[in-house]
Amino acid sequence: MQDLQARLGSARRVVVVGNGGIALELVHEVQFCDVVWAVRDEHIGTSFFDAGAATFFMSDVKLESAGMSENESTATLRHGLPEEPEETENGVAIFTPHTLQQRAAKAALASARAGVSDIPSSQAPPEPNQTAPAMEVYSGAALGPRWQDQARLHPIGERIDTPRRVVELSTSVSAVLSPAEFVAYRQQHPAIVHNDTDILDWPAIVVLSNNRVYGCDVVVSATGVVPCADFIGPEILRASDGGIAVNDQMQTNLPDVFAAGDVCTVQWPTSSHWFQLRLWTQARQMGAYAARCIQAAAKHELALLDFCFEAFAHVTRFFGFKVVLLGLYNAQGLAVGDYEVLLRVTRGHEYIKLVLANGCVQGAVLIGETDLEETFENLILNQLDVSAFKDMLLDPDVDVEDYFD
Repeated sequence: MQDLQARLGSARRVVVVGNGGIALELVHEVQFCDVVWAVRDEHIGTSFFDAGAATFFMSDVKLESAGMSENESTATLRHGLPEEPEETENGVAIFTPHTLQQRAAKAALASARAGVSDIPSSQAPPEPNQTAPAMEVYSGAALGPRWQDQARLHPIGERIDTPRRVVELSTSVSAVLSPAEFVAYRQQHPAIVHNDTDILDWPAIVVLSNNRVYGCDVVVSATGVVPCADFIGPEILRASDGGIAVNDQMQTNLPDVFAAGDVCTVQWPTSSHWFQLRLWTQARQMGAYAARCIQAAAKHELALLDFCFEAFAHVTRFFGFKVVLLGLYNAQGLAVGDYEVLLRVTRGHEYIKLVLANGCVQGAVLIGETDLEETFENLILNQLDVSAFKDMLLDPDVDVEDYFD
């Protein structure tokens, strides 16, 4: 993390590869230099939301720019949005970070009002052209869900006044080359396209599978989480995805050996509204539950399965918006035609999606300050039949929190 901070501090352009939570947060946090975001999927954030929610984020970045009107804004994210102006370069969607900066400022103000300071005064970001103080070296546990609060990704050198964000969808990295390697590569691949007249002046050159090329100072690979259990011997049973197989007591197949977090794969019959997704929040819950299981095993008892495994729930922030994912939020495991989706979208403010099946709420995506998470989580857990008044669930004139209280 400290090495990343140092490299980003003097970077002019960063290429971010991936489409998970770290990639989403990093693109939001790096606001002082150009960013190229390479995404292999058809829309951003596929691990967390569908194309509709991705469009909500994209549209908000376009429409809400600090100090600029809609017509003046240069921020554009157009992939899959034919109704938007054709403001692209060679088909590449572009946006500038005015809205992201504004939302970051709002988040910082909210933290300050709550008595929390993201940047202690003794460690304020250096001014442009000022040498950054020497970093202290720390070690410890994983960075956690609010890693960016501690990262302080600020420039060491000159700040780019109008940094650009280029989103490349449905692509992957074909090669990362030095300038000398790129000269030979370009002769063998004449179809590649780049807009940099000084492409050979960049220390690293990234070639994408769509034949577009970008020079950069830093390449960040944030391509997802896989179980890292190679250090464990073959005597411990693995699941099909390579994770350590654990039962509902977080036990492996060996006595007195437990596992929790990203390294393990649950093997017990799970609740119909819970599934394993390798996130910090689930890892923390598993760790706490594993500790109780170990304590119970020492007393020759069985621990009761924690309530957190009853329904999937994840709370985070993307692009300055609060994001709550509940239950089968993307209709996971539900056959097409067996469910329906209710939507309420207020552009630039909120995106609410409900997944209904058999007359009951099965999942929800809540983006923005909706204050509906407790209500819909209870409806998912209780499986109350709401078919008679489903049209009222997302009616802004109906106070559903009090209705189901």
